[in-house]
Amino acid sequence: MLSLYPDAPRHGLSSHQGFVLLFESEHGRPVAAIEADALTALRTAAVSMLATRRLGRADPRIFTICGAGEQAEYHLRGALECFEPSEIRIWARRPEAARDLAARFPDAPVPVRVCTSLVEAITGADVITTATAARSAFLAGADLEPGQHLNLVGASLADMREVDDTAVARMLMFTDSLDSSSRESGEIMEARAAGAIGAAYQVTELGAVLAGAATGRTSATQITGYKSHGLIVQDLAAARHIAQTLA
Repeated sequence: MLSLYPDAPRHGLSSHQGFVLLFESEHGRPVAAIEADALTALRTAAVSMLATRRLGRADPRIFTICGAGEQAEYHLRGALECFEPSEIRIWARRPEAARDLAARFPDAPVPVRVCTSLVEAITGADVITTATAARSAFLAGADLEPGQHLNLVGASLADMREVDDTAVARMLMFTDSLDSSSRESGEIMEARAAGAIGAAYQVTELGAVLAGAATGRTSATQITGYKSHGLIVQDLAAARHIAQTLA
């Protein structure tokens, strides 16, 4: 049970509000009701970290996060929890928001640095996560470097995007759902409409890589991208894990 209000963060609320209701499968008894905003934030960042492990270069050290909202914070937490970074950079269109986010990590074991220049933020980064409310592309593919991995998290509707056509064309692209990607990925849909990518452009499901049915990164110089849409099955798996942990 979920409401999606993109403007809710302006009022200090999550854009995803509601509950995930979990029932056990043997007799249909209710097990848990979990806040959707917390679960969505945790699950989204967790899958991005999994994608980074499987698609990024081994031992990534420099993480760049574009954005300063809820998902940016949870992806920062994920980077600290799942990897051993040497530096985390934050860039946001409002520098004061980036500074506020960095200030919430005074005890981080590595520098959490605010960058006012996007090019400065992504130069030399191993992993770039875009978690913004942008409706048009702000990250230029010409500025990407060989070997980088991108988690494209923020643009969740067909008329929204965070990276330009050149970036899409340069990426080896993966997603959590081909069905969702075909209907909701503004980056891929608009790049295809503009002729920047053709019919042969391949988008691969992350699940196929995890199952061994498809290959991920095959060289250290490839630029990989993971387009996050979010799946109910991921929410259910996360909810089940939380319920079992708290039982």
